[in-house]
Amino acid sequence: MDIVILHKIAFIVLGIIFIVANYIIILSSIHIYKYKNLTESLEDEKLFNNLYLLDNVKKKMWFLDFGATTSPIVGLFGTIMALIVSFHSLSNSGAEVSRISSSIGDALEATAIGICVSFWCYLFYRFLSAELKNIESHIKLKALEVAFSE
Repeated sequence: MDIVILHKIAFIVLGIIFIVANYIIILSSIHIYKYKNLTESLEDEKLFNNLYLLDNVKKKMWFLDFGATTSPIVGLFGTIMALIVSFHSLSNSGAEVSRISSSIGDALEATAIGICVSFWCYLFYRFLSAELKNIESHIKLKALEVAFSE
């Protein structure tokens, strides 16, 4: 397989990870917002019956963790492929300082994008995890209130 194609595949994979992660972030945020509204407006029994909203969020959170851990690796893979191509082309045509710096700069774009996607996924993974923990704490308090009120 051609090395240039592998470099482009790394960008495509990073784009797919970013798009899917944003889709999950939006859906999870909507579910968390709905559940927070439910906790304020419903009675205790209905609150406990609507726990499926939290389960939907938890089932999707794995992809944010996956994106945060694999994006830098995919970016580094793209960088290595681009560096191989640039060094092969430089060895064939001669080494000028401007061509070397330009090709290395182009190669490092994949790593930079991979790190940005990783940071984005990790940031929202931590944020949504904290929101879920807050909701679970609220549910536990409600359960204790229900148990001791009877």
